[in-house]
Amino acid sequence: MPRARHVGVRLLGERDGEVRHLSFRPGPSLRDILDTSSVRVRTSCAGQGACGLCRVRIDEGAAGPPTAAEVLHLGAEAIAAGTRLACQVTPRGDLDVTVLEPARPSPWRSPGSTAYQPAHPPSRRSLNGTPLGAAVDLGTTQITVAICGAAEGDRLAARCGPNPQVRVGADVVGRLDAAARSPLSAQRLRGMALEAIGGALLELSRDEGIALPEVGRVRVVGNSAMLTLLSGRPAGAMLDPAGWTAAVECPLADAAAVAERWNLAASAAIELVRPLGGFVGSDLLAGVVHCRLVDGPEPALLVDFGTNTEIALWDGERLWATAAAGGPAFEATGIGCGLPAEPGAIRRLRRGPDRSWHAEVIESVQPRGVCGSGLVDLLALLREGGEIDERGRPTREPLTVAVGGVELAVSKADVDALQRAKGAVAAGIEVLCRRAGLPLERIGAVHVAGSFGEHLDAGSARAIGLLPPVGAGRIRLAGNAALHGALDLLLSGAAEEALARARRRATLVNLSLEAEFEDLFVEHLHVRPWRPRGSA
Repeated sequence: MPRARHVGVRLLGERDGEVRHLSFRPGPSLRDILDTSSVRVRTSCAGQGACGLCRVRIDEGAAGPPTAAEVLHLGAEAIAAGTRLACQVTPRGDLDVTVLEPARPSPWRSPGSTAYQPAHPPSRRSLNGTPLGAAVDLGTTQITVAICGAAEGDRLAARCGPNPQVRVGADVVGRLDAAARSPLSAQRLRGMALEAIGGALLELSRDEGIALPEVGRVRVVGNSAMLTLLSGRPAGAMLDPAGWTAAVECPLADAAAVAERWNLAASAAIELVRPLGGFVGSDLLAGVVHCRLVDGPEPALLVDFGTNTEIALWDGERLWATAAAGGPAFEATGIGCGLPAEPGAIRRLRRGPDRSWHAEVIESVQPRGVCGSGLVDLLALLREGGEIDERGRPTREPLTVAVGGVELAVSKADVDALQRAKGAVAAGIEVLCRRAGLPLERIGAVHVAGSFGEHLDAGSARAIGLLPPVGAGRIRLAGNAALHGALDLLLSGAAEEALARARRRATLVNLSLEAEFEDLFVEHLHVRPWRPRGSA
């Protein structure tokens, strides 16, 4: 694999101290690299060089010869002064650039994860009679929208951004409770999600030159609560523990009105993919489809981390599925030193032989806090250094970490939040293994999905007991498997068959009804690797 390169980026008029540093591997255009960051460029032609808007200045480094599109839009004098079109520059080495035409401020950005690769052969010649389709992953904290073409069978463009419903409640229970108490709150929550998805579609249309009326089919996946709220169905039933293994129906009764609201084809077929049941949503099922979890005899595990963490275990014959209330700690919400995965967030931490701290920071700016993956590293390193004990109690006060010129305070409450989240997930995994009669050592692959898992260090996760003690080679970071699975379902009849097969083989497990869950939860609260089954 080619080594990572770096682009130093500033906006016109900014000082040296405000430079962002973006890492990339050779392949994408400069426009695509910038689109994953907070310094996006103006664009409206999907990076074809037709609009001439994505102007940057190359301050240092080789950008290659100008293209015909650049000569046409910029002229010889501007090119001689270093001005280029970001979509026409494919960096092979380090660059320093100044963005001359920044995009307008927006909560939406391009996902930074690996480009979509179909897990099943595309078979659609059209999408409800149109050339384009859209896939939506409606998460508790983040929404991701992608538009793809039926003929190409790949992802044309995508945007991700925050779910505005967090203003009503940080977790699914808070939002369901608000919706159940007040029809106006339910209407507001639904409107927030509809508006956010529509906003992402409009931005894709404007930036990528996509005609939304050519989108004829939409597949929406998400956890059960988010799909219930989006469909406008009554939310109260999901708060009753007696229904936590019941089927969840979420048909979209006003699909035509939603299509009009989103500026799609009048006949657009919008489908909310039905959850498995209880709090196990169709986002997990889409991940099962994309990871091809049930395609072979080898046991495999899929963990889709989030506020509502969903877990699927394939034992070779049956698919065991459950949901664990991880809470918002995996997004570092409610953590004193926590920060969402945004510029300034520490996503990886390590410690030198002299016990000094070193951080990998998103966009390499001044660190302001740790995101979920950085929090896992932090807990593992503090435990390794003896600064917290197995129970998560600090052995020195105050517990601070000096990294990148700033000092981060770590409280016992911060440690507790991650302990509870990882305890619930680990206990959920072990319950499924016990129900399946499957020893941990027989699990062939552990797929880690969700934005939390994109930068997760498998060693740190195993060290604190977040993941089972399997070899690093068996842990696979799957990225946004839910969105990629939704794209598979959009494009492939074989993916539809895989979904139906997963449903037929699935057994839904309600952790609140499992007598051993509480004891396992308490055991997994300790900050240590999983102990062999049956040990004291």
